[in-house]
Amino acid sequence: MSKGYTWDQIRSQVRSFRTRAQAAFPFHALTTIKDFSFDPVNERVYFLSNNQNVDGSMSRYLTLYEADYGATVDTLAVEESSEQPGQLPSLNEHPYLTWLSKFPVAEWSPVFTQYTTATIFSDHHEVNDTDLFSPSSSTSDMGDTTNNNLYPIQGISQYQMVENHVLFSFNGGVYLGDVGRISSLIPYIEQQQKAKHDSTIFLLQSAHQSESPPSPHTEMSIYPSLSKNQSSKHQQQHHLPIRSDPKLGNNNLIAFIRNRDIWVVTPNGYEVQLTTCSFQTEDPTLSCGTAEYVMQEEFQRYTGYYWGPPTDDENSKMNRILYLETSEEQVDVVMITKSQTASSTTVSSPGSPVRYPRAGRSNTVSDMQIVYFDTVEQGFATTVIRKRLWGGSINERFPWAEYLVRFGWLPDGQSVWAQILSRDQQKTAVIRIKCDQFVSIDKYKRDPKPTQFETLWEEQSDIWINISDAYYFLYNTSSPNCTEFIWSSEISGFRHLYYVQKPRNVEFNFQLHCKQLTGGEWGLTDNSIDVDEVHQLVYFKAKKDIPVETHFYAVSYHPAATLTTTEINSTTTPTIIRLTELGFSHNVTIDTKANAFIDYFSSLHHTPSITLRRVEYYNIRQQGYDDDDNRLEGDFFVLPRVSENQVNLLIPISRCNDEIDLSNDMMEKNRSGSFDDTTIDRQFSTSMLSTSPPQQTYVYATPTINNNNNNANRTAAASSEDNLQYYKSDGIEYLHSTLKSNTIESFDLETQTVPAGEIFNFIHSDGVKLYGYLYKPRFYQPGASYPTILYIYGGPKSQLVSNDFRLPRLQRYLMSVYFGFAVVVIDGRGSSDRGLKFESHLKYRLGSVEIEDQIAGLQYVCDAKIGAEPTHDGTLTSVVDIHRVAINGWSYGGYLSLIGLAQRPDIFKIAIAGAPVTDWKLYDSAYTERYMGTPMSNPEGYQAGSVVNMANQFPDGEHRLLIAHGLIDENVHFTNTEMLVSQLVKCNKPHYLQVYPTEKHGLRHASVNEHFETLMFFWLINYL
Repeated sequence: MSKGYTWDQIRSQVRSFRTRAQAAFPFHALTTIKDFSFDPVNERVYFLSNNQNVDGSMSRYLTLYEADYGATVDTLAVEESSEQPGQLPSLNEHPYLTWLSKFPVAEWSPVFTQYTTATIFSDHHEVNDTDLFSPSSSTSDMGDTTNNNLYPIQGISQYQMVENHVLFSFNGGVYLGDVGRISSLIPYIEQQQKAKHDSTIFLLQSAHQSESPPSPHTEMSIYPSLSKNQSSKHQQQHHLPIRSDPKLGNNNLIAFIRNRDIWVVTPNGYEVQLTTCSFQTEDPTLSCGTAEYVMQEEFQRYTGYYWGPPTDDENSKMNRILYLETSEEQVDVVMITKSQTASSTTVSSPGSPVRYPRAGRSNTVSDMQIVYFDTVEQGFATTVIRKRLWGGSINERFPWAEYLVRFGWLPDGQSVWAQILSRDQQKTAVIRIKCDQFVSIDKYKRDPKPTQFETLWEEQSDIWINISDAYYFLYNTSSPNCTEFIWSSEISGFRHLYYVQKPRNVEFNFQLHCKQLTGGEWGLTDNSIDVDEVHQLVYFKAKKDIPVETHFYAVSYHPAATLTTTEINSTTTPTIIRLTELGFSHNVTIDTKANAFIDYFSSLHHTPSITLRRVEYYNIRQQGYDDDDNRLEGDFFVLPRVSENQVNLLIPISRCNDEIDLSNDMMEKNRSGSFDDTTIDRQFSTSMLSTSPPQQTYVYATPTINNNNNNANRTAAASSEDNLQYYKSDGIEYLHSTLKSNTIESFDLETQTVPAGEIFNFIHSDGVKLYGYLYKPRFYQPGASYPTILYIYGGPKSQLVSNDFRLPRLQRYLMSVYFGFAVVVIDGRGSSDRGLKFESHLKYRLGSVEIEDQIAGLQYVCDAKIGAEPTHDGTLTSVVDIHRVAINGWSYGGYLSLIGLAQRPDIFKIAIAGAPVTDWKLYDSAYTERYMGTPMSNPEGYQAGSVVNMANQFPDGEHRLLIAHGLIDENVHFTNTEMLVSQLVKCNKPHYLQVYPTEKHGLRHASVNEHFETLMFFWLINYL
């Protein structure tokens, strides 16, 4: 162990690193750019990015930008990339980036900068659509603004575009505007509102609040970066109640959620409540149009209602909303400590009861319904009719169905669909329900009929079924009596696409009704797909070429596309076209009407780039051979390719060096572009920034000398007096390693570079290939091994090792390197996007098998001397000191950090565990039961995976176990840590517990992040 360093010394270096890291990266690498949409007619793209302040700095709040892409660029010669499928990029500049850098960068301009509140404060002006979408006026032209109050738009959380109309929201407020015109904050008309509900008049404005405990995500804010207090203050400013999950529908009506009910509001502010869940005293947990906790957290469905498309039936004049009515009455109530502000001086606050379904306990129950209503005027809807499946609900018809994971309208508007999933998540079905099956209670009493359901798809798995958004229902079908759609499934062991043509009134038959479009030992990601029905193409994201890169592909579902290389009538899958460049990971947004896509891509060594590319099409003829080898030709079909002469950049191409420059010069060069106190990422708050390097000794972990070049004899770390020396830069004293070879040139200490990571892979003992990262420490010297941090997640539905640039995660790795540690990251068996068999390694045994793969990866890096450089005599010494390894992770990674120290204290000297699960019986039902079954069906697995039961296995040495947890964690409840600590105390095991009273599952506040990082490296530097 090196000499003890003080808290202030380490905190100073944490701040110094953050200052220099921010300055070292290109400006766009620190910004958010997302949610792209196209205007094909005007050749314009819209997206959200950070708002620019008056002083030129960027706020963490987002605004809506537009950029034109209509300008044509002459073809530029480009050298073909030498990268081949399955190869990782070299550290040199990628030729693709060199080619792209020749193209112009599109200019951005904000779509909206102001909004009007004239409709709120005017007592004499009747507002209409003309007022709302009136052209923007300059301040000098406005004159008297009594009825035309203009305010700057602080930010935009999300937006929806319907033709030229834009609906966006921020801080609980809802705004509506036309492109190029001033937007309007939708007002709130304070008057008693009435509506006709099945011939009964309800006073809707008097809806009372439920006294039942809510779900953790009930009426969850759709603005995660904002506190509830911020949202409330904004709403109080304009006297507005919060409107959650807004959606723009027909006739410029806006639907939203308030107090567990669905409402609609007109552009001029008149509201009507459509559902009455908040009135139901018999079940005060009912909610309409919302997604319960596990649906959001574990199945990524964040809404509970959808507007219906226009139809030609007798109800075509009626607006329709399909929604779920959800009851949590049977769900257990747990206590979670109330939220506190970071500045709160309160020692503790009483707990809040919330509905939280734990493993083996009751879940929510959902019922699908449709509400019909006519035009809303002056706060009235003359008719509001709620219809449901009185003839038999989904749960009654499919008693095995526990979760309603996806649902929506079919394109014709005559039917709806739903995907249902069994509790053990091994059986699923997609069902179709005609709208006429939904009836009012009066109609059902007059003519009771059983509900008719049609099964469009069904499958079973002996592992589990992962739910995804990779599906699409076709508008254009070969027959009006047929439902056609593209569906993705892992029924083959990997997620692949299937073209389904399901005739009505016929039982589903996989062999007859499904055509497989993709195949092989690779799979699609869970992301949504896009379909070009004109050219019969499906666009999708997958990791086909290499497991650590996501690419964008296309495949045709034309009948002729299957047979491009083999015999006609064979069963081969169609040709798959890759549309993105190897050597990067890509996140693509395509608009098939615009024939263009946005490619947001990066690599481990290159910060994000964003290009707009055009798609061209070419014809290809079906080909094959008969039994006599005579060539046969069939129909033509279409395949896409990327245009080489029409490219637009949304941000400049930045060239990244192999190392990240953290020098003082770099900091000075970029200081003018630093962020304000509402910086984009909480990690870059000005509370962490200093305008000059710290006035303390530089803190650096001590390497282990290998005097005899024999890895087996590596023992204790050499003393700091022998191997560290001071040096000065700009009058500031630093400490660094003096370990050098006579033939190795000394590093330029003024540049203070941090090495970039490298991706490695190895074959596990069972023959499976695993991938990992290695980051060598700053000032790495051949012949020395270094204390190492193993960053871990290790659980399902996650992949840490990928060839992309993820700044928040990367920053923690680089901070470790900055302090002199080697960093290793390994994706073991059970991680995502490698197929069901790879994932199923964890089935029924969470916590029992993951550490094995991590240790195998560490041992491989050590034995194979990955990343090591030779000394002057050619000897290689492992970068990793296998005797000085710390394990660190958060959430599932925190759980495995505890498991690692308890199971293998001989390997891991220190464990730093954040927000860990300690007993799976305490975690939510959907996640836990997917992998572990229920506590009743798998008691041995739950027993073996409980860290609480391992308390007596933790080592007796000091400074080996550090646990951090947010007190108001709504995901992994603090009870997990309480139970473990109680057992550690009972077993008299040394440990350190850091509680963060203001934090949920993630550390949201900049001051808390700084404290945790200081604490973490205080431990690692002084005790590892």
